[in-house]
Amino acid sequence: MDGSKKPSEGPKAGPAKAWDSRIMFDINQQAFQCWARSLSTLTQHMGQFVQARLREDIDAWGKLSACRDPAQWLECQREYVEKSASDYLNESGTLARLALDMASEGFSTLRPERGETVRPSEMATV
Repeated sequence: MDGSKKPSEGPKAGPAKAWDSRIMFDINQQAFQCWARSLSTLTQHMGQFVQARLREDIDAWGKLSACRDPAQWLECQREYVEKSASDYLNESGTLARLALDMASEGFSTLRPERGETVRPSEMATV
């Protein structure tokens, strides 16, 4: 041996990030907080929608019971179905947007402050 390397030293593979459980704990904590906020927003929004739809349903029953002939009854029913379909279509778009926002915010917790994503494969285990 030429004495420049000790026998216990192996080849250097390049810079590797050391495994630090605090990093994973922080990432998991941020992800959980994001999930809790998003779930709260989603639940609140869905509750408001259901409450509004129940009011609409009750109003529709009142209108239907006041109808005096089949033509009037069919018109009330048509209006109810048209409004319901519109509401549910709009709500599905809103829920899709909320889910996308929730996913985007969740993925953003995986990015350190420098804007890079920390992948478990990039972290060396000790």
